Amino acid sequence: MRSDMGSMEFVEILIEIGLHWQKGKGSLEKPGTQDYQSYSLKATEPSLPPWSITGRQQGIPIFCTALMEMFSGVYGCKQKPSAMIWLCVFLLLLLLSGRVTSSNSPYLIGLGSHDITGPAADVNMMGYANMEQIASGVHFRYGNLYTEQNVAISGIHSHAGSGGYLQYIVYIVTSLGFVRQSFDVLVDGIEKSITMAHDNLRPGSIFVNEGEILDASINRSPSAYLNNPVEERSKYKYDVDKEMTLIKFVDDEWGPVGSFNWFATHGTSMSRTNSLISGDNKGAAARFMEDWFEQNVFLNGSESSYFGQSGSTRLPRRVSSIIPDLHEEPCLESPYLGNMESTICNMYYNDALVVFARAWLIKPLVQVIKGWGGFVGCFRSWTVIFIDFPAFCILPVRLIGELMGSINSSGEKLIELAASFQPSQGKPATRFSSVSRRVRSALRHADKPQFISAFCQSNCGDVSPNVLGTFCIDSGLPCDFYHSTCNGKNELCYGRGPGYPDEFESTRIIGERQYKKAMELFNSATEKLSGKIVYRHSYVDFSKLEVTLSKEGGVTEVLKTCPAAMGFAFAAGTTDGPGAFDFKQGDNKGNVFWSFVRNLLKTPNKEQIECHLPKPILLDTGEMKDPYDWAPSILPVQILRIGQLVILSVPGEFTTMAGRRLRDAVKSVLYAGGSDLDSNVHIVIAGLANTYSQYVTTFEEYQVQRYEGASTLYGPHTLSAYIQEFEKLAMAIVRDEQVAPGPQPPDLLQRQISLLPPVILDITPPGVNFGDIKTDVPPRAIFRKRDIVTVTFWSASPRNDLMTEGTFALVEILHNQERWVPAYDDDDFCLRFKWARSSKLSPLSHATIEWRVPESAVLGVYRMTHFGASKNIFGSIRHFTGSSSAFIVA
Repeated sequence: MRSDMGSMEFVEILIEIGLHWQKGKGSLEKPGTQDYQSYSLKATEPSLPPWSITGRQQGIPIFCTALMEMFSGVYGCKQKPSAMIWLCVFLLLLLLSGRVTSSNSPYLIGLGSHDITGPAADVNMMGYANMEQIASGVHFRYGNLYTEQNVAISGIHSHAGSGGYLQYIVYIVTSLGFVRQSFDVLVDGIEKSITMAHDNLRPGSIFVNEGEILDASINRSPSAYLNNPVEERSKYKYDVDKEMTLIKFVDDEWGPVGSFNWFATHGTSMSRTNSLISGDNKGAAARFMEDWFEQNVFLNGSESSYFGQSGSTRLPRRVSSIIPDLHEEPCLESPYLGNMESTICNMYYNDALVVFARAWLIKPLVQVIKGWGGFVGCFRSWTVIFIDFPAFCILPVRLIGELMGSINSSGEKLIELAASFQPSQGKPATRFSSVSRRVRSALRHADKPQFISAFCQSNCGDVSPNVLGTFCIDSGLPCDFYHSTCNGKNELCYGRGPGYPDEFESTRIIGERQYKKAMELFNSATEKLSGKIVYRHSYVDFSKLEVTLSKEGGVTEVLKTCPAAMGFAFAAGTTDGPGAFDFKQGDNKGNVFWSFVRNLLKTPNKEQIECHLPKPILLDTGEMKDPYDWAPSILPVQILRIGQLVILSVPGEFTTMAGRRLRDAVKSVLYAGGSDLDSNVHIVIAGLANTYSQYVTTFEEYQVQRYEGASTLYGPHTLSAYIQEFEKLAMAIVRDEQVAPGPQPPDLLQRQISLLPPVILDITPPGVNFGDIKTDVPPRAIFRKRDIVTVTFWSASPRNDLMTEGTFALVEILHNQERWVPAYDDDDFCLRFKWARSSKLSPLSHATIEWRVPESAVLGVYRMTHFGASKNIFGSIRHFTGSSSAFIVA
């Protein structure tokens, strides 16, 4: 995923756009002096969709999901310094009273997606606040028509994305200030995704479904959760929300075109030491889902196979979408097999291909392949039997000599063919060459809608994907339950993912578990959304908000929130990424030394200290204003409604119980107020939406002061404040009333400071071109499934060109002995792009492409290709490319 769908960081931004259709075509206006989340959309020249629309229409809010820590930090084969991040958008238009000439559907649906992978080099990643986590590649590839009222942008919360795009100081310190390149690629991607979705508006339907995932999340702060009232906890089976809610978009003509789902688990399968841009587990899930759909519908050419039963739960084979003949009938197309092998292969494609690929490598026909059960097949006049211990291949004696001769001959021919392709010298290229060669290039899918899948974030505040639990890295024993320490040190306590100790495997597994459930819900969704599209949005100053709480006996109490501040336990980090020094979770006292250090920056006054109790203040961010604001105080709250689906857009990370209380409160208002919604309403929380303000715990969890409580910025009554404001929005929806817009957040864009040095110059050693091979594959190399193929090129800084909508790395397969066809790129989970300087400040650099040959790779001749851009002493950018020697995958 170009946010680690490996790692071109793919920010998958799913945008549900609520439109009020006008005669103007919407286009985003890039922020100039506006705050980053306050970009506006202008109506331009009148433009109507291909079908005519008459009457009155009402639209819904846009909902975006991004693979970023902005929301605190795309995972695929592309390991750019940031996983490829995709921005996915869908627009909905509800026809309240009108006529669509080509359909009776109540909604118009449009989807759009765009690459928003940030700089893959030199820029600090956001999420773990680790100064040493610097991007160095990609794991895999985050007017008045559209406004802040009807647009929601929600981060999927990968901790492996390029930082520096938020405007408050505390969030950009580790990235050495504001990074304009990170900011611009996000804004451009949002604009282009919305424009694409708008242009794709078509009649369609939306279905909703729900189900549980039991093995993709655990509570990382159980001691805080247990501080909630027993009677409240007894209402729930688990200490995290296990439910996934999915909506499925079906075009009236094309059929299924996309899906969004909400499930709470952190994007922390990739650790704090990872330096490859990645979409983490949610980015991986989205990549798996989109590839599965493409393989089962687009490549097979029928929707029946998509909804078929057999093999429907397998992960998709990662293959090129532009060469279906290689994947549908590879034996017929292969120039490498003799007549006998082709005959067998064409009859039993998957099995026979492996048999003969390995046969000519291993030579003896015994032990041709392991793990096959009894299999009997007749091919012409010969019989082949596979038995199960240890899977010997038994053939009539008269056939062995003939068969071996044919196999050995074909194998030698294949080796010689591969050996004839030597590495190409680095040569000039255009930027378009990278875009056009990408496996999933939009240029290759102009004849059909692009299927877009988004795995959105929810109330993930205390939820971890590291489901094996927490252990001390020195002793292997479980960490302390209350403080998550090992012999008093938090630095030694780490959560373990299901693929431990391989973080990439953990990312894949957690992504796969979400993907499989989403696929199941997608295939079985039958409940259709119908009814109103409504939205309400307001800005609220949480630094001094009066909160009215109801007490027993009808008594009320008025309390206040506080200016933002972070507690000592914030610096302890979490078991997903522990902090440093002597900080620890569960600290409600602080210490003298760090209080002294704090006071050098800002000494909190008595009122602030008392307001935040029992939190000991480490950073008084809400009252720190030099050189500009350190933390936000004015935050957006928003509700979007699509029929019986209600989306609560929250600008932070709600813990499990905090999210439950918010959902219950909104549901109560909707029911009590006389809403047309019945008991079948679906309420989801869209986490980290529209801006970022860290965590929100319950009052009881706040008292424990673990990481989440210490990161609840506005004091112990923060959750009560949110519930109060969301109840106001819900009541406004019930009564069909508007709400006050509230105070506008400050515009800090023109005050940003950046200390990240620019790329000055790229050079290569004497006699070497950019794109030349530094380390090639071995001569006459043969690789098997699960092997790692590694090639290193002389390269230049990825910051010179982010290769947006393109690729830094490509695996190509030889077709018909003459044409190289894209098979995998840095938006694939199996491919990793890694970049490094020869030394810390050197203008010399190299790029390494690692390909983990997947089980789905077909027999053939392959090569690696690298695309890049160099900067000369005069500042001009020149693109280049280079390719490795060919090698065999058998």
